[in-house]
Amino acid sequence: MSESTTPLRIKAFVWAAVAVFMGAVALVSAALVWNARQVALDDNAGQATRFVAGAEAALNRSLLSVDVLLASLDELLGLSTAMSDWIDPEAASQRLRSSARQNLMVRYVALMDAQGKIIASSDAAGSALAVQLPVGFLESVLQQPVSTLLISPPVVSFATAERVLYFARHLRMADSARVIAIAELPVSALSSVLVQGVDISGLQVTLERAAGQLLLSVPYREENLTPTLSPTLQQLAADGPSWNAPARLSGQPAFVVYRPILYQDLRISASVPRSDALAGWRQQRNAIGLTGLLFAAMILAAGWLALRYLERLSQARVAIAQSKATLDQALESMVSGFLLLDAQHRVVQWNSRFEEIFPWMRNVMAPTVPFRRVMEETSKHHMPRASDDERMRWVELRLLKQNQHLEPHEQVLPNGRTIQITERPTPEGGLVITYHDVTALRRASAEIESLAFYDPLTNLPNRRLLMDRMQQVIAASGRSGQYGALLFLDLDHFKTLNDTLGHEVGDVLLRQVAERLKTCVRREDTVARLGGDEFVVMLHELSLHSEEA
Repeated sequence: MSESTTPLRIKAFVWAAVAVFMGAVALVSAALVWNARQVALDDNAGQATRFVAGAEAALNRSLLSVDVLLASLDELLGLSTAMSDWIDPEAASQRLRSSARQNLMVRYVALMDAQGKIIASSDAAGSALAVQLPVGFLESVLQQPVSTLLISPPVVSFATAERVLYFARHLRMADSARVIAIAELPVSALSSVLVQGVDISGLQVTLERAAGQLLLSVPYREENLTPTLSPTLQQLAADGPSWNAPARLSGQPAFVVYRPILYQDLRISASVPRSDALAGWRQQRNAIGLTGLLFAAMILAAGWLALRYLERLSQARVAIAQSKATLDQALESMVSGFLLLDAQHRVVQWNSRFEEIFPWMRNVMAPTVPFRRVMEETSKHHMPRASDDERMRWVELRLLKQNQHLEPHEQVLPNGRTIQITERPTPEGGLVITYHDVTALRRASAEIESLAFYDPLTNLPNRRLLMDRMQQVIAASGRSGQYGALLFLDLDHFKTLNDTLGHEVGDVLLRQVAERLKTCVRREDTVARLGGDEFVVMLHELSLHSEEA
């Protein structure tokens, strides 16, 4: 497993950025979830409030119609001008049937005396109708100082076995006797008036007294026929609107709203349990959570990919640095000077050997320096006494050679060193220039040439060089038509001098003779030593006439 090359601070920065983005996603998700929760609660609270207002109006209308129906029996039957004995049960029952048909919620309407006996009714049984009122209800109606509508607790009808409510008020006859007008309404009929076809999830509706006695509820509770709810609505109202109030039927945390109606101390309430109100929100919460997780996964993946990219980038940089270090080592180990130019012939790279060969360039060399600037500086040191125009011509000639990509050429520096310059183009249009010091090679070549063609004692051309020059002179004479001369000289008694005075004296004599002979001829003439004390003097292009030559 390869070692990571990405710096720890970059890794820390990437993971910190990932953490920040994930924190932002978490905060946004939490804010969206909380906002959706509040919207769901507010929406359900608003629906419950609007529902109670509508249910109150509908229930008031329904109860008022029953109250009007019961109050109109006085006029319908002429009770206030009649005695108890004057009422004809059959005729009264017939009139009650006609009146009861005007209100579809009313099952029947009956007229009852103070002892609970049916005088007349809209039922088919007429005065024989059997009515079983809740205990104490009849007394409550009769005890009212002013005739008002009273509603009984819910009871099970003896005739239909369903839950019903009795609505009653007392009426006075001419003899001050009191009779009770009663109407029986099924609880289901009032429940439909309360609900009004509304669709609120988990809605619980109650009609109850101020003390908490439950008259009817939607949905219906079977635990107790007439339960007493606690706490009362008045006590709940003291704590203000809240989603922590107990629902009137289930007792779950809920939003409870109520309104009083027109009659007695009756209250209509609506409860929306918090769990039902948040049912749709839970789906939104799950969707938001899933979306947040997807974003978090994407952020983690992006962070991982970023680290992978940075790792590869770091590895590439390390590889480039290693390659550059290797190249620098290779360049520094070169015996030749190295200079790399780009496509615009600007300096890109050079090695220390280049500065050793051209020490005056140390303060000039820098990346992107034009090569012309390098040549201008070189001309100042290469031609210190030349004029500016001469230096400019030298620079232009040097650049012209560079553009022509000629074979390697040599440059002799002011200090006598000979530098071989080789220029090769690069694929990108740049130029690679190498500077090789061939001073030792040229000196060795000169020494070899001297040993091969010159006499080591007198430094005069030897036989081989003489024959070569002689062929050149003969060819030149053939072209020009001029004659030359060839003189052969030897020294008399040289052997005796060598034997008597020694070879050192003889060598001195030979060198003096060579010097004197060179001073006696022209520069284009040749003085050669064939060996021992024998010398040859070759004079060329003396005259067109052989006699004069």
